[in-house]
Amino acid sequence: TNINATVKLGQIFLAGGKLDYALEKSKKALELDKNNVSALSLYAAIQLKMNNKAAALEYANLALAQDPNSQDAFIVLANISLIDNDINKATEYFDKALAKNQKNLTVQFLKTKALESASKNVEADQAYQTMIKLFPENTFVRRSYAQFLMKSDHATAAEQQLRMIAQTTPDNLNAKLDLINFILGSKGDAAGRLEMESF
Repeated sequence: TNINATVKLGQIFLAGGKLDYALEKSKKALELDKNNVSALSLYAAIQLKMNNKAAALEYANLALAQDPNSQDAFIVLANISLIDNDINKATEYFDKALAKNQKNLTVQFLKTKALESASKNVEADQAYQTMIKLFPENTFVRRSYAQFLMKSDHATAAEQQLRMIAQTTPDNLNAKLDLINFILGSKGDAAGRLEMESF
């Protein structure tokens, strides 16, 4: 049996919320190689989902003992820190997870959302700007940043992001509607109508 395929299946089950199947695959992978970093990290992530924090911590640390740069293990530790309401520790772990590859959108987004949830708005804003530099074409990132800016009462900056999405994806009707709705809500009907006419 291919251990990588077994781990990959476990990861798919975990992502789909099928914890029993994910657990079965992770155990099978660990039977094949008890020191496999991906299998250890997967088992740790599953344990965390099952609210078994002690086991999650133990297996994440076992994974790091095998590979001190294990991104998946650092993500588990970051999530444990978030459960413990330790945003600084979580950010530290997310940064370690990003050390080898800054261009991991999932980890960048997890870190940014964690900062936003903890009302660390200055740090969250910087994290969004980092993501935009790394993924300038990604409309999801810009839209998320615009929503963050709206919540933070930075209407002009939010409008700039929505306008950028609408201009860079001219065939994206939703992007135009987002901008028009935002203008209607922030500047009134007349400005909204003007915006509609400009498209």
